[in-house]
Amino acid sequence: MANASTDIFLWVSHGNAISGNNNYYPVRIYSKAVLMYSQYFETITTFRLHQLLHSIATLETNRDVCKLLLSACPYMPITSDAFHDPVVFLPPLVFSVEEDADELIQAAMGLYHIKITAHPDMTCSALIFDRILSTDDLKAHIGRQNAFTYASIFRLIKKQCEIKKIDYSQIVISIFSCQSPLPHVWEVKNVNRVIIPTIKHLSQHVATVITSVDSIANQSKIIPLVFPITTNTHTLLTSVKTHGCGLNVLSFLNIVSGEDATEQIACLDLDGTSIFRMVDYIYAHAVNRTGIYDIRYLVLRNTLSQVVTDLVAMIRNLYSVGMIVKMYASDMFKDKKNDRGHTILISSAIDRALFWIDPQLSFYIPLPDATPLVHVKTAYESRGYTFSYTVADIVFGVVQLPSSHPESFMGEMNKAQFLSLLTRVVPPPYELRSTTSKSIRGTRRATPRTRVSGS
Repeated sequence: MANASTDIFLWVSHGNAISGNNNYYPVRIYSKAVLMYSQYFETITTFRLHQLLHSIATLETNRDVCKLLLSACPYMPITSDAFHDPVVFLPPLVFSVEEDADELIQAAMGLYHIKITAHPDMTCSALIFDRILSTDDLKAHIGRQNAFTYASIFRLIKKQCEIKKIDYSQIVISIFSCQSPLPHVWEVKNVNRVIIPTIKHLSQHVATVITSVDSIANQSKIIPLVFPITTNTHTLLTSVKTHGCGLNVLSFLNIVSGEDATEQIACLDLDGTSIFRMVDYIYAHAVNRTGIYDIRYLVLRNTLSQVVTDLVAMIRNLYSVGMIVKMYASDMFKDKKNDRGHTILISSAIDRALFWIDPQLSFYIPLPDATPLVHVKTAYESRGYTFSYTVADIVFGVVQLPSSHPESFMGEMNKAQFLSLLTRVVPPPYELRSTTSKSIRGTRRATPRTRVSGS
């Protein structure tokens, strides 16, 4: 009987810890296993890299191949999250391929495909040892974002699996990099927390998203979620511009702290942060600030053009507030509702001027009264980004207060007014979104001519 073989994709690059907290975050994976060759805050030696690559490159049958690829390396344990998806807990790292004075490291960085087979005598043979992406290939891919994360590594590997017709769910992903702290991390690290790792389950409050208007009481107040804008500057978190836009928006609005958002962006998986996961963050923030748990939410979808028109009308007479908009290139993705998009804010300034704010890309685009989307698209393209979004989601809160507390809220509607949004013909009606499909549940936990993405 033939010995079973294993496909391993080995990533070699620089790696840096972006936090001194020694937190480990759940990252959903769809491969068989993940291996890490270093510990948190560890700088690994050139000798270990040479030993690893030389043992594989000989293509001989020996114990070193098994030892280095299958047993001695720390496999990260796989568990399940609340939605029964496989997750592995990983430290918040960013990866790079900048020039290195060490010629071996410079020559070795890249992505490798290794196929090995194990024998009954505890030896292994490397059947394939192929460097499929070089240092220069990775530099070309990284473009203007200056850093890779787990999500961008997994996306590259998944693409290679598609090219080679390899089952992604059966591969082993190995990451060979340092976990050296970035300079600013040394300044803020807490030694006790560095020594003792912390598992971040992200088991925060899960918001109730209404999926049927029948569950909305007639006396409920339906409120567009507007948030105060307290700054017109934002420091990009982790230097990554291909994902993490939702967390950048939540950090900009002080709903999630900059430190937490930075760590979580580094540990995003392939699906990013859905609008429903963002609602969870908003709900947790509201509970922490007010102590009120009885808040429910509505997620509405319409054409991007209609969403912009309606939001401009809602906030035009308000001061220094913004509303979250998650945009999508199309309504559907692989026959399911699309949840992979880009998150921005539409805001009013202190003088009631209207702005399109993209914290991830540091764009602050004035919105003219006429053809605002044309103006926005031109602004993105003038900066080297394509803009192909056609539909968008917005969020409303639903509260039911007793008659003894007749509070009013900015832009509030009653049930009848809300129903008119779902039934109107011209302009087009909104769709009430649901969290019931697997594609949505799974995401609920956010170069020149670069496509603006971010999830």
